Amino acid sequence: MKTGVVVGTFDLFHIGHLNLLNRARLECDRLIVGVNRDAVVLRDKNVETSIKEDDRLEIIKSLYVVDDAFLVDDNAVQFIRDTLAKGIPLNCYFRGAEPEKLHILVENEKIRAMGVDVVQFPYTDRVSSTLLRCKLVKKSDSSVTLNCELKKEAGIDDKTEN
Repeated sequence: MKTGVVVGTFDLFHIGHLNLLNRARLECDRLIVGVNRDAVVLRDKNVETSIKEDDRLEIIKSLYVVDDAFLVDDNAVQFIRDTLAKGIPLNCYFRGAEPEKLHILVENEKIRAMGVDVVQFPYTDRVSSTLLRCKLVKKSDSSVTLNCELKKEAGIDDKTEN
């Protein structure tokens, strides 16, 4: 039996999230999903989630393609390490295809070193939680406007973030 894992924030759940999970499930017999805790998102992305962790976890658990879902206390590498330590065999880690960033390459290598294959799927064009947040929040909210402007300046567009 092939077991796969996906780790993500899944804030403002959208079609890109659904496409990732559906594609991952087609590649395995059992799919485990790690949902990042609010504190992890704040630490790693410097943004507060729109939907709180327990609600995001329940959304993911309700999907028929997901067999198990858990909150992630640290990062994908640690979640996979902890899952393997519990005696749950993992064959594949599925993720969206990130741009070639050093920290992503390092993370992928750490996961492969644990005997887990890394499979990257292309992102769904023109959709991301960040883009949705930018569209939904009034322009008068300077923190979100600044986040959207910084994203634009950094060259992050709707094809590079899910």
